[in-house]
Amino acid sequence: MSVYNVLGKLVLVRNFADGELLNVTVLASGIYTIKINNKMTLKFIKA
Repeated sequence: MSVYNVLGKLVLVRNFADGELLNVTVLASGIYTIKINNKMTLKFIKA
């Protein structure tokens, strides 16, 4: 899984086990895109 900021910069790369949660406390507030297995793309806002 890869997390990119709104500028497209890679800010986090991590492999996850089934059911594991993503800890976003290390990320600054902003808009992020998550790519899972380079197939599924999700966006989220961290306030």
